[in-house]
Amino acid sequence: MDPEFEIMKRAPVRSVIRCRSVSTEFKALIDTPSFLAAHTNLRHSRQHQLFILNGTYEEYIGYRDAENLEYDESYDFVVPPLLLPIGVIVGSSFRIFGLMDVNQPDMFVLWNPSIRKTLAVRVGEDDCKGCFNTFGVCPTTLNPKIIRIISNKDCVIYTLGLEVWTRINKDINLRDGLDVSWWSSIVTKTFVYWSATGEDVHHVIVSFDVTNEQFQSIDSPREFGHLIFLMNVTGSLGVVTQDTTYEIYILQDNQETFTPFLNIDAENRFLLGFTKNGSPILSVPHEDDYEEELTTYDQNLDHPNGLDIHGEWHLFGVHNYIETLLLYDREYAVPY
Repeated sequence: MDPEFEIMKRAPVRSVIRCRSVSTEFKALIDTPSFLAAHTNLRHSRQHQLFILNGTYEEYIGYRDAENLEYDESYDFVVPPLLLPIGVIVGSSFRIFGLMDVNQPDMFVLWNPSIRKTLAVRVGEDDCKGCFNTFGVCPTTLNPKIIRIISNKDCVIYTLGLEVWTRINKDINLRDGLDVSWWSSIVTKTFVYWSATGEDVHHVIVSFDVTNEQFQSIDSPREFGHLIFLMNVTGSLGVVTQDTTYEIYILQDNQETFTPFLNIDAENRFLLGFTKNGSPILSVPHEDDYEEELTTYDQNLDHPNGLDIHGEWHLFGVHNYIETLLLYDREYAVPY
């Protein structure tokens, strides 16, 4: 067992990048696929998360996701020029972000803020207006896969990591009559999820296994009612029903049982996301009628805790994040 390998795989991303410039031996070690896999999987399993709060379209504000959220300016990220003016995050997998530009539906961008690199992929024709893009990272190979939904019966999958992009036609094989919200996906470690409705059931969860590239549909309990949406809750799929309260259920990967997680009063509160420990992040009205304030929700005290972050609610977005080296070795990843 190489002691240098064991030490460096536990080091933060920025320290690893600095070590790569120390010697040719360190560079050769860090550039191996085995080191990338070991470093990525170790940090992912520890869930040493950072919290990213999007207050504008141009800057992400970084917080350490510890027992209490702690602002850390070293983790503020300026949005790369490639993603301006309107780069919309569609999800994150192994802590790289996938984004699309609503003005360029044929392009999909992968972004790793911790190493300041982006990779843009042309995924379709300009006239394919009815298609929807999302992505996931295969946990076995660590290759990002871009999933382009063409219809309920057809999609195209791009696997990065190959010298030539390959298009794989997949029959989604969903039941007839489903209305799938392809435009809104949730990405976990191994799956991509969408919500759907049908005539015979209230709601259906559609899943895509990033490893074996198979689609599946899961019926949700009828007591969920009519208004649900999906969120990432501590790395698993969260199914949220909303009436006068937010009722949150957890669906673990490879499972079909929905486990109750949390109930929150929904009056004058907009649910945005969760910390790594499962505490909800909410947007609530501020004294200024034109502003909202971000808060965490203490389940034991049954009231929100203000984070002293103010702005317009529709500009807020909450994303879990872990530093990673993914994309560092991609030849066409562009630094900024």
